[in-house]
Amino acid sequence: ITVFVKLVLVPLIMLSVAAMLGFRGEAFACMIVLFGAPVAVSSFAMAQQMGGDEKLASSARTSDPRIFTESIFPAAFGIG
Repeated sequence: ITVFVKLVLVPLIMLSVAAMLGFRGEAFACMIVLFGAPVAVSSFAMAQQMGGDEKLASSARTSDPRIFTESIFPAAFGIG
């Protein structure tokens, strides 16, 4: 669910807002990358140090890049 929210739900909402605000072309492509970026590598270490859910951070970190790679190119080329 975490990966779905991070890579699908948030970008859909934020890109809809960006489109309504008039972002087009290169600016909109930057928004796709900005809102669809995978979880940071340091998220596991940070979760570990702050007593967070290490298992969730680890699983999000390992599955995020694969899904990001499979979704970013169709999204980027779809607007071009």
